[in-house]
Amino acid sequence: MMAPPLILARHFTPGRKTKISLLVIHDMEAARSHMTALHVAQWFASIRAPQASAHYCIDSVGVVQCVHDTDTAWAAPGANDQGLHFELAGFARDDKKEWLADAGELQQAAALIAEKCKAYDIPAAFVDAEGLEAGRSGITTHAEVTKWKKTAGGHTDPGAGFPMAEFVAMVKAALAPPNAIAVASGVSPTDSETQPEPACQPSEL
Repeated sequence: MMAPPLILARHFTPGRKTKISLLVIHDMEAARSHMTALHVAQWFASIRAPQASAHYCIDSVGVVQCVHDTDTAWAAPGANDQGLHFELAGFARDDKKEWLADAGELQQAAALIAEKCKAYDIPAAFVDAEGLEAGRSGITTHAEVTKWKKTAGGHTDPGAGFPMAEFVAMVKAALAPPNAIAVASGVSPTDSETQPEPACQPSEL
């Protein structure tokens, strides 16, 4: 994945106190569109910005970075120091069908999170509040951090309808070597090498 454009958030803490071990999913509480990631990133950067930020904003067509990985976003108390935080377009009230309907957004997020799993040696596995308490690393949500830290009035995003099992499967697929994907689909990696060349290309017809 190419490096996303950067619109630096107004509020974050330079540097980190500990290594990255959690990839935390949030939702933006904003309607999905091809401009949502850009608009929320601009909001984080503006004079109107709340005392909050995230590392990445994601919608169906793109990703915008708001805080460098090496810096600490103000995103979920209890998981800021060790977390990378990802804001997805949508609402915590959305059901599973609504989340899955925006396949582009989930694919963008899964590809980015797979990249971070590889970069920081983080398992592509969901970690709930109990797992967070046990110190496990992996993929979690703002809601699970709230449960773990028992934050009064805490967040519930990305909501009970977020398709976590399907999303983690997408992350794992993005991490799989091309040959493994081909074998899993029943196609031999050498099939393309053993098939005869067509007599002519479509453009020649």
